[in-house]
Amino acid sequence: MVTLAPQAKSLKCCKGNGSGPYNCTMRAVAADELQQARVLLGSLATRATFTTLSGTPEPPVGEWAAARAFDVAIVPGEKLARGGGHLARQLRRVTRAHVRVVK
Repeated sequence: MVTLAPQAKSLKCCKGNGSGPYNCTMRAVAADELQQARVLLGSLATRATFTTLSGTPEPPVGEWAAARAFDVAIVPGEKLARGGGHLARQLRRVTRAHVRVVK
């Protein structure tokens, strides 16, 4: 299981401190999502790995996915986006996994 925690760049006007609360919140939400996934998987959770990808401005999903072999990737759909959105298109380019878009 992978969840994303995009991080904001530090703003010069805030002397590098303006993005701290946002970034901490994104990491906390990602941790909560993984905990919910563990609960939903029940006994199967022992056979799964759980990872949070952080990055600025976006986590390096393509690089991470290309370094691993898996059969199915389930990604959220983006409204009015062709091919399921940026993330779905990126995963189709770098993996052989079947990318399923969920709305």
